[in-house]
Amino acid sequence: MTDQLKIPDVLLQQSLINEINIGIIICNMEDIIEWVNPYFCELLSVSHDKLIGTPIADLMDMDPLLPPNTNFRIKVKTHENKELWLACVQKRNKDKTQNDKIVRYFTDISDLQRRKPLRQMVSAGYDTSRLDPHTGTLNRRAIIQELNTQISRTRRYNNPLSAILLQFQLHTDMQNDEQKEYILTMVNAINAKLRWVDVIGSLSAGIFLIILPESSGTAAAQAWKKIDNDIRKLALEKGQTENAYQVNYSAREQDNSADEMIQRLETFSGQKVA
Repeated sequence: MTDQLKIPDVLLQQSLINEINIGIIICNMEDIIEWVNPYFCELLSVSHDKLIGTPIADLMDMDPLLPPNTNFRIKVKTHENKELWLACVQKRNKDKTQNDKIVRYFTDISDLQRRKPLRQMVSAGYDTSRLDPHTGTLNRRAIIQELNTQISRTRRYNNPLSAILLQFQLHTDMQNDEQKEYILTMVNAINAKLRWVDVIGSLSAGIFLIILPESSGTAAAQAWKKIDNDIRKLALEKGQTENAYQVNYSAREQDNSADEMIQRLETFSGQKVA
């Protein structure tokens, strides 16, 4: 079985794979662990024999409504009672006898210095086709999928969720390369202020969506205030005006999809203009 269920080629193609360790578990469709690699055992400080035959629900609070092919982040406790944050890429594969299996790839993102460069790559499922080529953030398709996943989780667990819609107002006399360089500089500055659970993605040229899981509208306003202090100065340093960008932010209300929440952000009457 494990001969066929290997790490996908898209993972092997990333130079990132040479710099990090990845825990891998394979479960049947009842989510019982059938195979686990040594690094996952090391992560949870538990022996291989104790994991085989164990329901995944005994190890972590998995959302049963997650689609079979998805990416998410989850908090777990090791057998030494140490808390870890893990990023997971979940895939459905078939073994040699064509039986469906659930394969999960776990990356330890508990360490701040290690997790920051991984944030977007993990959210993209280590698939560069899901990244915006100019900024390295999630592209439109990926950020909308991420928001839909977060909305589904929020509806299930009744946790708060907020989002920020950011649109850069660029000088018309800026050359295309200058615009790209300016936006990349601003996005990098924003990324440096985000929590590891937050995700940013490009909706279209110069327009970005920031997802703030488990954050109320008040928390979103506070988060943006911290970001705004830095990038306002940066915008002025780059020769932009005080109205260098427009920002709308709000908590999820009755939105049942990413499209609904984005549309409400676009028309939100309480918008803040920086």
